[in-house]
Amino acid sequence: MNDIMSRYTKLFSGVDHAKAYARYRPTYPAEVYEQILQFLTGKDDRVKYDLAVDVGCGSGQSTKPLARYFTQVIGLDPSQGQIQQGNEKKENANVTLQVGSGEQLPCHSNSVDLLTCAQSFHWLDEKKFFAEADRVLKPGTGCLALYGYGNSIITNNHEVTKICHDFYQGTLKGYWSDRRWYIDNLYRHITLPYTDQMRIDTITIEGSMSLDSYIGYLSSWSAYRAYLQKNSDDPLLDVKARMLEALQRASGNDTIEYTFPIFILLGRKPGENEN
Repeated sequence: MNDIMSRYTKLFSGVDHAKAYARYRPTYPAEVYEQILQFLTGKDDRVKYDLAVDVGCGSGQSTKPLARYFTQVIGLDPSQGQIQQGNEKKENANVTLQVGSGEQLPCHSNSVDLLTCAQSFHWLDEKKFFAEADRVLKPGTGCLALYGYGNSIITNNHEVTKICHDFYQGTLKGYWSDRRWYIDNLYRHITLPYTDQMRIDTITIEGSMSLDSYIGYLSSWSAYRAYLQKNSDDPLLDVKARMLEALQRASGNDTIEYTFPIFILLGRKPGENEN
């Protein structure tokens, strides 16, 4: 396990963190999976596919929606806490969540139709992961999908936006992974190892939530968990108080309206006779 993944396991394994992650992290709209499947069907138009593998699956938020399209879906995550949280509610008989690594996939060579990695590629050893992806994907049809969402954009209160930015860039500076900039950059610097590839930046996650739920989302950040491990104070208490004051002053309620930009990178493994 690489050093970055070891840090991931340490930060995301706690039961409280796993519960916060499952409860407060945003969920992807159906259009994300539709776009991925549309790319997959470009060379292999079937009603249902054999096997999808979701790397860094957390508690299964991005794994379970694949169940309708595949005979078998496997979600892998190095955190036992995340897997345990995801398995508390068995929603699909053809979905298996298990402890595992994207750098050593428990799959036969040339057996996987779709390999996904949602909001977790920046925790992996890129070279090893791409090598494993190339090993397990089916030649000519197997697809790789890296996707995720950028930082939330609060659309109904500029002061709350500034408070969140100060928390992200100020209080938590030095507690983020060295690769957090991958998310800030929306993976724009990543080039998939296949000629047949495309990028999608036209989808967003939009909605509203209570301030309590938004603070819950902030509490799921890995940098916040790293901060708590090294400090005795809880900075979210002050963040919440300041946000509440700003919201009530502007609108009289505690509703946060938000947008998350989504990015999707798609690539297809070439066939045995393709270059």
